[in-house]
Amino acid sequence: MFQLLLVDDEDATLQGLASLPWRGIGISRVHCAYTANEALSILSTHAIDVVVTDIRMPGKSGLELLTEIKESQYNPKCILLSGHSDFAYAQAAIKAQAVDYLLKPVRDEELLGAVEKAIIRRREEQSKKYVNESSIEA
Repeated sequence: MFQLLLVDDEDATLQGLASLPWRGIGISRVHCAYTANEALSILSTHAIDVVVTDIRMPGKSGLELLTEIKESQYNPKCILLSGHSDFAYAQAAIKAQAVDYLLKPVRDEELLGAVEKAIIRRREEQSKKYVNESSIEA
């Protein structure tokens, strides 16, 4: 089972996202953060597999959060949410190696599908890592 971290400064959005049927796609635990700094704190204490973050938040943006994640020892798959269809944001998301870039308001099925895709990539990475570690030991 996998762990998900949702990051959004809007309480209603965060609670709505947290209430989706995550178990159906293999998510056993959902963590919520209202800021990028709170998200980084959660990442330091939990084995997070997928991060879904809003781009525009007070303080650090979701893009800054992704940059910090990529420069750290954490390795979750990341999905960006934005209320703005700005091409510069999409480019920055690609540079930050986001798995997906979704526009708000996002349909539940669309978000669940994006997270499921991220989980598939995570499983593939874990399988490759296991195979590599097994072949080194042999």
